[in-house]
Amino acid sequence: MKLKKLPIAKILSTSFNFIFLDFSKKIKKGFFAVFLITFFLIYRQVLWLLILPFFYLYFFPHCL
Repeated sequence: MKLKKLPIAKILSTSFNFIFLDFSKKIKKGFFAVFLITFFLIYRQVLWLLILPFFYLYFFPHCL
């Protein structure tokens, strides 16, 4: 009885752990991707705000 019960429980626990770990990894990857995208967008906007005035001064000095 014990020998029959053990493999099923072990298989269930391992499969549950695998699914749970896979799910948590996916969540972590998703959070990381969202963080990267938002960081990239913010960084790009900041870069544009930093570069644009110099760009305008360099290319259009006669406008000022």
